[in-house]
Amino acid sequence: MKTPLTFPRFLSWLRLGLGLLLGLHVLTAGRALAQIPEVVFPADAGVINITQAPYFAKGDGKTDNTAALQQAINDYLKSGRILYFPKGIYLISNKLTYGSDLSRAKNLMLQGQSQAGTVIKLANGAAGYGSASSPKPLLTMFEGGSTGQAFRNTINDLTFDVGSGNPGAIGVEFMNNNQGGMENVTIRSSDATKRGATGLSFTRSWPGPAYFKNVTIEGFDYGIRATNYEYSLVFEHLTLQGQKVAGLRNTNQTFTIRDFRSVNTVPAIQQLEKAGQVSVLGGSFTGGSSANAAVTDNNGRLILRNVSSSGYGQLIDHSAGSGIADVAGPNAVEYYSHATNSLWPSPPRALSLAVEEAPQVAAAPLSEWVKVANGSGDDAASIQAAIDAAAAAGKTTVYFPKGTYNIGKTIRVHGSVQRLCGVESTLEVVEPLRKSTGTVFRFEDLTGNAVVVERFRWAPYGNEIPAPWTGGKFTWLEHASPATLVVEHVTAFSGNAYKASGAGKVFVNDAAISGWTFNAGQQVWLRQINPESNSTMIANNGATLWVLGVKTEGWGTVISTTSGGKTEVVGGLLYPVRSDYERKYPAFVVDNASASLTFTHTGNERYEVYVQETRGSETRQLLEAQAGNGRNIVLFSAHTGTAPPAPAPVEYIVDNQDAGFNTTGTWTASTGLQGYHGSNYLHDGDAQASAADVATWTSPITTARAGTYDVYMRWTKAADRPDAAPVEVNYQGGVASLKLNQSVGGGEWVKIGTWPFTGGSGDYVRITGADAGYTIADAVKWVKVSGEATGRAAESAVVAAEPPALPSGPIVESSLVAYPNPSPDGRSTLALQVRQAQRVNVYVHNAQGRLVSMFSVSCQPGRNDFRLPAPLPPGTYYLRATPDGTPHYFTLDVQ
Repeated sequence: MKTPLTFPRFLSWLRLGLGLLLGLHVLTAGRALAQIPEVVFPADAGVINITQAPYFAKGDGKTDNTAALQQAINDYLKSGRILYFPKGIYLISNKLTYGSDLSRAKNLMLQGQSQAGTVIKLANGAAGYGSASSPKPLLTMFEGGSTGQAFRNTINDLTFDVGSGNPGAIGVEFMNNNQGGMENVTIRSSDATKRGATGLSFTRSWPGPAYFKNVTIEGFDYGIRATNYEYSLVFEHLTLQGQKVAGLRNTNQTFTIRDFRSVNTVPAIQQLEKAGQVSVLGGSFTGGSSANAAVTDNNGRLILRNVSSSGYGQLIDHSAGSGIADVAGPNAVEYYSHATNSLWPSPPRALSLAVEEAPQVAAAPLSEWVKVANGSGDDAASIQAAIDAAAAAGKTTVYFPKGTYNIGKTIRVHGSVQRLCGVESTLEVVEPLRKSTGTVFRFEDLTGNAVVVERFRWAPYGNEIPAPWTGGKFTWLEHASPATLVVEHVTAFSGNAYKASGAGKVFVNDAAISGWTFNAGQQVWLRQINPESNSTMIANNGATLWVLGVKTEGWGTVISTTSGGKTEVVGGLLYPVRSDYERKYPAFVVDNASASLTFTHTGNERYEVYVQETRGSETRQLLEAQAGNGRNIVLFSAHTGTAPPAPAPVEYIVDNQDAGFNTTGTWTASTGLQGYHGSNYLHDGDAQASAADVATWTSPITTARAGTYDVYMRWTKAADRPDAAPVEVNYQGGVASLKLNQSVGGGEWVKIGTWPFTGGSGDYVRITGADAGYTIADAVKWVKVSGEATGRAAESAVVAAEPPALPSGPIVESSLVAYPNPSPDGRSTLALQVRQAQRVNVYVHNAQGRLVSMFSVSCQPGRNDFRLPAPLPPGTYYLRATPDGTPHYFTLDVQ
């Protein structure tokens, strides 16, 4: 499931009308824009509004803004400034460029007011964009031969549209190094046939590391195209749809992708060379053509975990001569294209640690913001005064208008403060803190559940600090609170990153800083971390540590895991780069602890020891020369003292555009409401009931995959949906009839029951438009829960009306419902419909499947209402009864 759109916390400051704002163009917002928060700034934040003097760009969709936008870019390259684009359509007729000077093409942030509402659009049929064989970018962030100096380039909350009649267009030719990336961005072709060369290009030398979150690419020959082998790219919540050749084409780059959604007939991934490595953690590749594989031409290293596909002829088609076996598919629970490594007997599986998203701290109104005054000397006192003032007034946000702030003593963050917003400002540690082992920020006595530190550049450079303090012995962040700490979009050049005297959770997204120490009991999630150092970069002393992408530079140990800690690294690139020192240190140390590691290794220098693992008193080493697979490690596993995790269930999805779906009657495609699977959903045309409108999803389960499956459906909810749409499930041994309330529960997978499937061609899920309301046909998912076809109780997703409307007159079928649902007190009334007089047993199971109640009721022909005999505590319960010999099931929620 695609995670809902989120916005950068440091920018989700204000909403329109909260006070003095930068000048904004006002446009008429459609439904989509009205649902998305606006990103705006206080007037003294120090951002550059491109609609104001001296640029006066116009987002009217008519004015050519090429010269104005290019001038703004030229003026603020290397500045660390934010160029702000209010809502509008900014038409351009030629490319925007950061140029070819690697000393300038860096430190620039492009920020829109909203992803949907702020569009940079190439004019239709623009000169120079007519040939896909000679592509040209709408935006290029570097045009020189090569660079590794494009630090802190970011793009947030924007849409890039290459227009119509531009088959040679590239949306964004991206370049960034060390810290930076792209969040909440759409790149699209508005051509009628979605023409365009590439949406997001990584073909200049050398992109990465970089972090991409909530990126959608629509159309083009290729959604993403990458060629070079350095320096690694990390994506979360990536959607590629409507490509003509392939979703992602990779030659040599290292990609790490979590939550990868592809809606394409063409392959989702095309990987060409041995040096390339693609790791996918959670993927859904739908809409495929049976003539294609979901992953094709694979000659590199491939890691797929919890990936499903539908419509394709097979999951993986490896290159001829690669020596790698194809995978028929359609799904992969945990797949490694090459041999895995371990030093002791250990399951060839990742640790599969629990993954959490960073908490979203709500944006505060302007009245709860406190500004830090910027002086000419030590600013520690003014920073502390702003924090103290915020805490005394119960305010939540302290912000640093763009500038440089000197800090010579420890700053205490406490009370109600929940956010330190840097606005790309520089914090410079000065005497006496610079030559000490002190702390810059200490977090303690916080009253909120979380505190966010974001958008800072931390100085000085380590070589500016004299011996014996060279590199900086101070620590930037001391976590002395149980509150969660979130660190985002931060670069530091000296000092240690973090130490803890509390046990609060830690989330780090897009940070270039070393010297992290985590202790027993802590839970830590790092996303695109760049801890460059010649000593130990990250020390896990008993914590649970999950890493999505790590890139290094220097010869120190990347992660040391000790004292029973657990470390899972999902993708990364090691770049020791310097002289001969790196041969003295192992890349990873695992000392009586557990780890699973996926990474690549590049550069002329090397780690001779990839992993040093100790169990008890015995130590073993995995040497580079012994690892195989060149410099690619698809998996090193060390499951020490822990039971191996259970593999994720086998999963199948049939979408409304897949071959296994068919309809009769009248159905209309729509994208009007969000939350659907694939590229659209169907509705039955109007709110009138019509039993002739039938949609059927045929089960893709083969006889080899027979077993018991949980069945899920997906729809977009709205008030005009039916509250009792008839659903029929054909399974081994029978047909289950359900009533589905589509006015609630939409936008996610909803479990409707559990049944046995043997792989027969007659198995299906079917919905009809026989109930009043716009009936939705979107997608069905089968998730295997057992290898035995045992026929567990189905769990209906119906939410009954109050009271439910049951048939009157001659009894044609039995039924079981409960109302109200949800129940406010656990004493719902059950309505049981029977054909003849009988005694019926009712069974109540909790969410874990445990029987919590069983009672017997005497029923007369027709409808029988009775209260539950005892109240149920809050939770979800599954009711089961067999009136007239027919099993019926119902899901009851108690609030």
